[in-house]
Amino acid sequence: MGSYLDARDYKLVYDDSENTINLKDTIKIDINRLLSIHLYGDVSFEIDKGYSYKQKFADNFDNISQKIEEVIKGGNGEEFIKWLEDPFRKIFKGPDKILENKGKFKQHIDNLSKKNDLSPINKFNNDTPDFIWDILNAFPEDKKINDGQKLWIPDDSISNKAFSDRIKDTVEFLDGRWFEWYVYSQIKNKLEGELKEGELKEGEHFGISLEAHKKNSPNFELDIYIVNGYQLIGISLTTSKRQGECKLKGFEVIHRVRQIGGDESKAILITGMNSSKKNDLQKDLAYVTGTTEDKIVVFGVDDWTNIGDKICEEVFR
Repeated sequence: MGSYLDARDYKLVYDDSENTINLKDTIKIDINRLLSIHLYGDVSFEIDKGYSYKQKFADNFDNISQKIEEVIKGGNGEEFIKWLEDPFRKIFKGPDKILENKGKFKQHIDNLSKKNDLSPINKFNNDTPDFIWDILNAFPEDKKINDGQKLWIPDDSISNKAFSDRIKDTVEFLDGRWFEWYVYSQIKNKLEGELKEGELKEGEHFGISLEAHKKNSPNFELDIYIVNGYQLIGISLTTSKRQGECKLKGFEVIHRVRQIGGDESKAILITGMNSSKKNDLQKDLAYVTGTTEDKIVVFGVDDWTNIGDKICEEVFR
């Protein structure tokens, strides 16, 4: 009896059409094995079950995460993104090494302050919404970028190291890592709950900040990954709503999942776009890369509130 692989449905179909085998239910593989097949023999990971920011922010991490989740699920995600663009990034994404050199940071602040009412410093101090103050005040005292309801400015007595130790981790987290963790925690809750309890294991079948190494080759990286049966699902994230930036992210994640997962892999891109633009981008990415539309999925800001459900629907459809 002959058979063929129906790659769209991941089924082995026999000629009589009455018997089929769902290969995702039959063939199980973990991320280590999948990478080793592609000659990542000396593989190291930054999957981080403990997640580095949990350690950096210690007992405050869960409270920070909860405040961010309340913001997203309360429908304030877009306002949070606008605040991150201006004033946050205008203050903390300035000249080289301003997060490591107190003098450079203070000079940058002085230059920004000359804009008077339009100054990002003025916006930070006077226009920051209460829900964002709730997030900023959830950070440990020695990691806060604010002093009460004002921007923290280091005094002359503080060393460059103490200055950097206070703000650098918090700035990096707010600059985008918070979004990675928010999405991952929503997926993790679903996979470790009733949906797939015990079937998919963290670190083996799903994880965050994957990085693998192979001699004489670029590192293999994914923001978030899930392996369902033998199918690799790679997830890339950006809070940007700019078409060009999102498109580049889409190209990158499609290339990476195909690299080790083949044509049956799936790429998911989560963006800050609105619904009409995300749909256009999904069609564009599918057309330009020759990917079927069910193998590249683009989500936008309107999907953030229940992103865990939406991703798992795509993974287990």
